[in-house]
Amino acid sequence: MDTLVAQVDFAALREALMARHEKLPKRLRQVARFALDHPDDVALGTVTEVARGAGVQPSTLVRFAQTMGFAGFSDLQQIFRTRLRDRWPDYQERLATLRDAASGQDGVARLLNGFIAASVSPWCRSRAHGWSPPPCCRPSAKA
Repeated sequence: MDTLVAQVDFAALREALMARHEKLPKRLRQVARFALDHPDDVALGTVTEVARGAGVQPSTLVRFAQTMGFAGFSDLQQIFRTRLRDRWPDYQERLATLRDAASGQDGVARLLNGFIAASVSPWCRSRAHGWSPPPCCRPSAKA
């Protein structure tokens, strides 16, 4: 068991997996490949879901985690969750971005533009996939 890997971030774990890939048994290589190709699934899935995605038994995930120096799958999964969490800006960064984007607008205009941006994007995606509003919500020809 390699206890050096157990207290690292995702980048170091990825390097360790790539360096040891060929030395791992077949099923553990399969888990390693799945983990590197689908890190968000590993971060958010249950042990059963991740095992199904990797094509292995749940016990193989535990064995993989222990081989990499973790006490169990949950400890390994925490590295993937931290990676996922760190990818998103925190609340203060999002506020700063909104302030920068809205400079020169008053509060009401900024708020309205935020609502419009949040609602237009899903609507445009829906229209691109053939969605149209029901007849009661379509603009009438008389207007």
